[in-house]
Amino acid sequence: MKVSQRTHRMGGFVPRTTVVTILWMIQVATGGSDSDTGSTALRLDQMGSVPHPLATLSAEEIARAVAEIEAAVRGDVLIVDCHGNYDYETIQEAIDAVSDGDTVVVLPNTCTPEGVYFENIEFLGKGITVQSVFPDNPDIVAATIIDGDHNGSVVTFENGEGADSVLDGLTITHGSATRGGGIFCVSSSPTINNCVVTANTAMWDGGGMANFQCSPILANCTFSGNEASADGGGIASLQSSPMLTDCTFSGNEASADGGGIANFQSSPMLTDCTFSGNSADAGSGMYNEYDSSPTLIDCTFTRNEALADGGGMANFQSSPMLTNCTFRRNLADVGAGVYNEIRQ
Repeated sequence: MKVSQRTHRMGGFVPRTTVVTILWMIQVATGGSDSDTGSTALRLDQMGSVPHPLATLSAEEIARAVAEIEAAVRGDVLIVDCHGNYDYETIQEAIDAVSDGDTVVVLPNTCTPEGVYFENIEFLGKGITVQSVFPDNPDIVAATIIDGDHNGSVVTFENGEGADSVLDGLTITHGSATRGGGIFCVSSSPTINNCVVTANTAMWDGGGMANFQCSPILANCTFSGNEASADGGGIASLQSSPMLTDCTFSGNEASADGGGIANFQSSPMLTDCTFSGNSADAGSGMYNEYDSSPTLIDCTFTRNEALADGGGMANFQSSPMLTNCTFRRNLADVGAGVYNEIRQ
C-alpha cells in the first residue's frame, strides 16, 4: 500500500444547505482515546437526518484507521482520495487494480461542492471489500457518497460475486436505471453492510436494489426515498433469496406493487427489519407473488399506505411465515395490515 501524505425525487433538485461547525470525536481500537478530538464542518440537508462531515480527515487519523483495517484483513489496503494524496482518485480505478482479498478504503470526497464521487462502479467478480474509512460511524457513511448522477445503476454485481465481495459503510444515491437504480445484482450473492441506499429510481423494478437469481446478505442497511415505476421501490427480487438483518425501509414508493420490497418467486429472510411510510398500489411494506415464501422474524410495519390491497403486506399465491411481527397504523382499501389472496 502506498501512503503519502441532494434530497432527490424524480425531477431532482439542489437542497437548501445550512453549515455549522461542531466538535467530533474518533476513537479506534489501536490506541484511540477520548482525547482524539478535532473540528469539522457539517452540512444539514432538507431531510434533517444525518449530518455530513465535509472536512478532510487528518493524515494521522487516516493512518490509524488504515492500520486497524490492515491488521484485520489478509490482502492489501488501497485508499481512494479525490485529492490524489493516496493510491487512487476514483473508486473504479481502485477496483480495477486490486485482487481478491484486497480492501479499498474510500475517504469522504471534499473535491466537489456536492461532496460526492460521481461514479457507477462494478465489482468485476472480485472478492474484495469496498468500504468507507469508518463504516460503523453513521456520520462517515453519510459523508462517503457514490452518486450515479442519474446515469445507470450506482453499484453493479453481475459477474458471480459471492459473500466475499463486500460493500460496507457507503451512501448510494441518484442512480437511475431500468432495474436496480441504486444496486443491480444478477446471479451474484454479495455482502452489503452499513449502507444507505437513498433517492434512486428505476424505470421498471427495484428503485433501490434489484435482484435476479441472487442471494445477497444485507445487514444494518437503510433504503429510503427510492422509487420504482413498476414494482419494488426499495428492493425488487425475482427468483432470489436475500437475507436481511436490521434493515430499514422508509419512504420508498412503487407505482405498482411493493413500496418497500417486492418478491416474485423469491424466498427472502428478514430479521429485525422495519418498514414505515412506504407507498404502492398493493403491498406497500412488502408484496409477495408467484409462490414467494418470505420468512420474517421480529419485523415491524408502521404507517405504510396502499391504494388497493395490503397496507403492510399483500400476498398473492405466496406462503409467508411471520414470527413476532408487528403491524400498526397501516392503510389500504382492503387489508390495512395484511392482505392474503384466497386460493380457489
